[in-house]
Amino acid sequence: MQRKAPEQRTRAGTEERDVFWAYHDEDSPAKLSTTVVHALADVLGADASVMREELHDCVDLRGLDLLFRDRTAGTPRAGGYLSFRLYDHQVTVYASGDIAVEPPAPTRGSPPAV
Repeated sequence: MQRKAPEQRTRAGTEERDVFWAYHDEDSPAKLSTTVVHALADVLGADASVMREELHDCVDLRGLDLLFRDRTAGTPRAGGYLSFRLYDHQVTVYASGDIAVEPPAPTRGSPPAV
């Protein structure tokens, strides 16, 4: 897994937040699910083996590993992404190999007293 430095990114209707980026090289021997597990473990400061179990409860790991692979006839899949939430973090896995882990949105303070 190659790691990219956290970047500022704005999504429609949200404030700028640090986003952790990782990259999965489809030619590497590592599975996509393993790269996602390590990205989450890095962000959350958790053990990768524990994070694998947590991710397994959220996403079908085998399905994730096969999602962006070439079709059975050898035709490449073009584009696409999978997005899910884990521990209030928005995780988006892109067909390009990019993986974005966005921290939870800041909570808004209580309304002013009247």
